[in-house]
Amino acid sequence: MKTYFKLLTLASVCFMPAVLPAGEPLSDDGIISRRSPIQQPYEYINGGSLLGPTVIDSPDPLVNYVWDNPKASDPLQIFITHPQSAVATSGADNVSGLTTINSETCDIDVKGNCVIRFDLGAELPAWIEIDSPDMNGEVELGISEYNVPEIINKTRTPVKYGNTYRLELNSELYEGVRYGFIYVKNFKSPFTITSVRAVSQVKPTNYTGSFDCDNPLINKIWYVGAWTVKANLREDCFGAILLERGDRFSWTGDAWPAQAASLVAFSNYDAVLKNLHWTDSHPNNIESYELYWVESLIDYYMHSGDTEGFKSLIPMAEKRLSHAWSIFDSPSNLEFFGWGERTGRGFDNPNINENKLAYKMLAIGAWKHFAKALRTIGENDKADTYDKWAKAKTTLFTKMPGNIENMGMHSSADAINADLLADLQDLYHPDFTDRLQRLSYSPFNEYMVINAMAKAGHYDDAFAAILDEWGGQIEYGATCFLEVYRPCWNDIVGKNGPIPYTQTTYTSLAHPWGSGVTAWLTREMLGIKPTSPGFKTFEVKPHFEGVATRVSGQVNTPYGPIKASFNMKTGLDTLTVPAGTKAMLAIPKEDMKIDRIELNGKAIGTMSEDEDFVYIDNLAEGTHCIRAYYSGECRQLPDEEFKYVITDIRTDHETQGEWFKKYGKDGYLIVGGGPEKQDLVKLPDYVESVTFDFGKETIDQHRSTIITPIDPKAMIPVSDEPGARKAFGCYFSGGVQMCPADIKVKQNSPYTVAVYVADCDKGGRELMIDLFDIETGHIIAPSTHVSDLNGGVYFVFTYDRSVRILCNNLRGDNAVINAIYFDKGPVSSGISNPETEKADDRMFTLSGISVDKDSLADGIYISDGRKFIVR
Repeated sequence: MKTYFKLLTLASVCFMPAVLPAGEPLSDDGIISRRSPIQQPYEYINGGSLLGPTVIDSPDPLVNYVWDNPKASDPLQIFITHPQSAVATSGADNVSGLTTINSETCDIDVKGNCVIRFDLGAELPAWIEIDSPDMNGEVELGISEYNVPEIINKTRTPVKYGNTYRLELNSELYEGVRYGFIYVKNFKSPFTITSVRAVSQVKPTNYTGSFDCDNPLINKIWYVGAWTVKANLREDCFGAILLERGDRFSWTGDAWPAQAASLVAFSNYDAVLKNLHWTDSHPNNIESYELYWVESLIDYYMHSGDTEGFKSLIPMAEKRLSHAWSIFDSPSNLEFFGWGERTGRGFDNPNINENKLAYKMLAIGAWKHFAKALRTIGENDKADTYDKWAKAKTTLFTKMPGNIENMGMHSSADAINADLLADLQDLYHPDFTDRLQRLSYSPFNEYMVINAMAKAGHYDDAFAAILDEWGGQIEYGATCFLEVYRPCWNDIVGKNGPIPYTQTTYTSLAHPWGSGVTAWLTREMLGIKPTSPGFKTFEVKPHFEGVATRVSGQVNTPYGPIKASFNMKTGLDTLTVPAGTKAMLAIPKEDMKIDRIELNGKAIGTMSEDEDFVYIDNLAEGTHCIRAYYSGECRQLPDEEFKYVITDIRTDHETQGEWFKKYGKDGYLIVGGGPEKQDLVKLPDYVESVTFDFGKETIDQHRSTIITPIDPKAMIPVSDEPGARKAFGCYFSGGVQMCPADIKVKQNSPYTVAVYVADCDKGGRELMIDLFDIETGHIIAPSTHVSDLNGGVYFVFTYDRSVRILCNNLRGDNAVINAIYFDKGPVSSGISNPETEKADDRMFTLSGISVDKDSLADGIYISDGRKFIVR
């Protein structure tokens, strides 16, 4: 598996100032002068001008457009862009002139049935239009976030307005779109397409913050996060570019990371305050999100210094914090911690212990943080109450045996963020140091994880996680951040290919709640964060960990902009402190020695320092020039690999329904294989149970028997003669688009599982299958893409513990599991490895269990990613 770290350390680009300097506006041609021939529901972009150069690392088409005085009450505006490129995916001989599609006026000739795919170059909140003076026949338009058509209803006959044809998917028109499709069907006579465009809606929002370093991927992460938030801003609140999803607008607490990114990138305080009021009255009945809302209120107050706004929302915060106190000892129905189980099944398993531990840590942290904020406005009595609550529950929690030892990664992160113990290292979960396990399925939850890593001083783990979780998304091709993500998908689906579907039919590829990393990079890499409300006092404490050698940027405050730059190669740093504020500046060492420091041309004598920084306190207003004289070598981020317990996974397209030839000698579960179409079940003595967990929905809601006896995919029950095929069925996914099977074993010894999946109704299914250890929740194998299901496919692996199998829907209506077969030890694939056959030891370790080779059947065994051949 390739790694990012070494390449990123060496990467560099020429410096492009990200701060938009004042100056003469550029000519108003291009993007801000384009118009559609038809009437639109919003005004065109106005009230500002283009200032300065574009930012090459930003996907925002208007990154350098500056509005004169943008406000939260402003209506949406629109702008027009044209595709960057196009290709005929079908009927290429029937279309010409596609190279002109990026022009305002193009010349595309259509001479027969075809499908044209065009790429807008970035995810946009837009609708698409085409102009044609002579279009005829049957033509449809479609959009997708992927490079293939969307499987849900995003293709329709366009609405005709004179010579313009507009795709109208909803009353607001706009939808998340990266690729557009023109389908020419039932062609009658040649016609010409004279323009193709995206009409994008945008909330007037200026970049008051900036970020730039000599690692282009880190720069892209910052700006993609900012654009993800900006692209999703609605007229009335923070929102999402989603059509058929329940969260097109912001719910209580879910906007915490998005608001954090917005505060550092845009300092749009009025919009954040408006969203806090909006989300206060739009609860989603998720207990943890109620506390995230309180944390987002504190974020707002610390950035804005808006005492009155903070006071106006104190009663709402107190209500939530009191509720947390009332249920602290026995919290229940803690939905959406399921993302932390890395399964993406957020509404399932609401009462597991990890959820309860995490909720308690969130409550303790929220009480502490709110108390600290209250003290800044003189509300000491209220603050005392919350501090007492936090102290009482901390004492109770830490005295209870097993609480800390039983924490998972996410509850440990919440405990660190709550300062549960004086020594945060005692809370640092082993998963934080594992490149694979430290990644949550949800970038939303990973924001809390990287915050905890930084708080505990493990910036190496945090940067590594950022490069994998968010850098991997950019490598995938994202220009907005995704709702869920696994790095291994990049090698499976390719650039901008379809990823698994999760909740409510489809996965968002423009999810602003995943943009917290933008705030993290400003606060932890650039190092600027407030220490009192409104940045009256603040610290600047940058971290590099070898991912870059310089960083610069800006954060706006009520007192004016804070500007900082650091260069580890030259030792030249600058810091601008606004009038009326004071700063604590930390000069980073990064494993080097600082021989001396000059401040504004004068050597500094006695300085406080620790292993990582030299500190300069109480810097007053003005621009300060710092020169640090370094010696030694700069710190480097370690090069790591993803480590999977299971690496030998096979797919079998040949056996089809005749499973008995290869599989199931020890046992099986064939859905609908019994005489009355009940499941035909014979479990081996080493398997305790096989269950299908669909959360709140019953198993009968996800069971179907539809295969006919003559279908070659139909299973042959063991009681019948070969050839006498019987009908069988499947368990299928529902709202969360995942079909889960849990296999619990009685003892830890190797066994082989063959999961049979078939495209029963020829629905064009493709699946992504993941494996998890039930006890630890760890992902134990890379995702596996299973396609060409028409003849049925066996997904075969060997493990030695209880396992959860998740069949995720990638294409088609849903994911399915038709049967599961068991065999003792591994089923031989016919593959031998001479290197592994050289081992003479009769004992080896298989996933932590000492095993005598003489006791094992012939075959291939996997131990910690290594193959062992036993003959």
